Amino acid sequence: MLIDNPAAMLLEIFKKTKELKGDSNCAAVWKDLVGLPHASSLELLTRMAKVIELTSQMQKIVKEEFPDQIDECQYVVKRISALFISQKNSSSWKDSMKFIDNHTISYLNMLSPLIQTKINNSSPSKDKLFSIQEKIREILEEILISDSTDFDDSIKKYLVRMFQRMDIAIDEYHLSGLSPIIEAVEATIDHTTFDDG
Repeated sequence: MLIDNPAAMLLEIFKKTKELKGDSNCAAVWKDLVGLPHASSLELLTRMAKVIELTSQMQKIVKEEFPDQIDECQYVVKRISALFISQKNSSSWKDSMKFIDNHTISYLNMLSPLIQTKINNSSPSKDKLFSIQEKIREILEEILISDSTDFDDSIKKYLVRMFQRMDIAIDEYHLSGLSPIIEAVEATIDHTTFDDG
């Protein structure tokens, strides 16, 4: 099973937040952090939920693999939970960031390399992901403009959904890691294989 490093992803997200201006409202900051500057409220909440999910994933790995570091992990989980529970999208980011203190960042710095020792995959470069995403978008465009004689309508709709799923998974890589990308590719291949058999 492919495992991503949730502590590393959280660390990257919250390091960015320390560099942001405190006078911005929370919604604007989160839109920037999750990579959707023009997100609807629903899209924003969906991506924010992925950040919350990272804390749960980190906690599970630490409990199973590094029980001696559970106190540090619990501290991080409590601070991130407090951030999400207390903030309002219209409130100031500065008010919300009081929950992500130096201890939170330090503990994430400690947990990230520990978790990495249990992971046997390396992260693809941003350039590689961008290149793959461009190819996916080109294929998607070809499918969308294809004549109805090229594909059965149901196959065309399915392929559009699957390629859009891959595209979104790449967009969300910094929040969800490789697993959703691989799942989208596998689902497409499995379904295609099943249909051919």
